[in-house]
This record gives sequence, structure tokens and C-alpha cells, in this order.
Amino acid sequence: MMHRIMDTIMTNPASNNSHQHLRAAYPHWGLRLTRRFTACLCAGMLSVFATGLSFAAGLSLEQQNTAGSIAAAVPWPTARALSDSHPLGSQTLSIEKQERKNQRDVRYINVYQYNYPQRAARLVVIDLQDGTLLKESSIASVHLPLNDIEIDYAISLLVNSTNLMESLKREHVKRSAQPFSSIDELDVKASIYEPRDKDHACQYDRCALLSLFDNTNTVFTIEPVINLSNLSVSVLNPR
Repeated sequence: MMHRIMDTIMTNPASNNSHQHLRAAYPHWGLRLTRRFTACLCAGMLSVFATGLSFAAGLSLEQQNTAGSIAAAVPWPTARALSDSHPLGSQTLSIEKQERKNQRDVRYINVYQYNYPQRAARLVVIDLQDGTLLKESSIASVHLPLNDIEIDYAISLLVNSTNLMESLKREHVKRSAQPFSSIDELDVKASIYEPRDKDHACQYDRCALLSLFDNTNTVFTIEPVINLSNLSVSVLNPR
């Protein structure tokens, strides 16, 4: 079973005021996920709803699935897609109960989604009681939380980067008799990467920053940056 721990380490501070506003309204968006990657991507990895969500506190599995199903059926704007296709398609990133004064029952739900072919993010508000769509609005920032599907895909791109994997093994052998043979021997901490450099591609693309730890809990100095939008792999602060 995959190991997943919520951690309170925050991502890089946003340089854009709108991003700061989003974090103030939804503070959990800065949380990083720690997990041990133990399996390859499966055929059903592109499914949405509860299995891949980064955050769904206060909601039952049935409520998450209902809200996710309604949101997934809402068509995206008919604007021309920036790419013909993308392996991640449209992703449901998080499903959250909307807090309202004097509201005791779970009724209004916020569903955050990202469309990779269109490179667009949106908020879909669902009335769970009536099973209806209340509102759909676009979100300017791409720096929404990663879901599990995106994290798994980012790690798979790292695994397929032969040169980077060899660099990680060379670093590991400096402090270990034997370098790791598989990524599932490491703990991987993944977070949405928001660079300070305004000209960096990850200002506009969804990118995952991966921090790797060996069995002694020592962090690797090499931190892969996986651009999930264009499927490229690089490193943070290359030497």
C-alpha cells in the first residue's frame, strides 16, 4: 500500500498577489505530499474523483464521487485547445466543502479542475443536495495542488529520465554501499512548483517539484522539476 503523509512544509512564496490571495483563502494548497512510490501507472490512472484528490476533508467518499461526477460532466469552454491531446487530460484536483454561516449539512461543494489540453484551471460549484451546477469560473493561476495521478505521472517521467536517474544513483553511492536500484526504495515528496523567476516556464505550466529521501531520511541535493504540461524533466538550481 502506498504511504502518504500530509506535511506542513510550504511551497515557494508566490510572487503574484493573486496567488497569495488564493493561498490565504485556501491555506492547505501549500501543503506537500509525501509518498512512497511502489507501483507503475495503471490503465485507469486518468480516472477522476476521490482516488486522485489532494484534499477532500469533511466529505464522505460518496459525496466526493457525486460532486466529482457532476463537475466532470460540465463541458469546458469551447475555446480551441492549445494541444491536440495530453496524457493527463482533464484532472479533478480537489473537492472541498464550502463553509457557510449556519450551515450544518454538507451541501455546497467547490471542485477545482485543470484541463491540460487547454491549459486552463477552473472552479465548479456544486449544490450537492439538488445535484446541480451552481457556478463555473476560471482560475488564472496554474499553481493549484497536485493530485495523486499527477504525482504518479511526474515520478514516472523521472524514472524514464535515464541521465537524471544515473545522477541520483551517483549521489547516493557517495553515502551508501549500494545505490538504490528502484525509485520505490525512496520516499518522494511532491509539491506544485511555483518559481520566483517570472520568466520561468513553470509560471505558466503545471510543474511538480520532487524531493527525494533515502532510507536514512537523507535528502538528495538533486531536486527534479517535472513540467507536466510539456512533459519535460529538469532539476532545481542545476550546478
